[in-house]
Amino acid sequence: MSMQISIRKRMVSADRQFELDIAFDSDSRRIALFGPSARARA
Repeated sequence: MSMQISIRKRMVSADRQFELDIAFDSDSRRIALFGPSARARA
């Protein structure tokens, strides 16, 4: 089984801009995300 993930997000405020562009492919049966906070991952 193959998994393909593609995420694009753009956030803009009055004087700032942030762009996220991620692409990930995996043939693994398990995938784990690690980070300091779990709030952004559901």
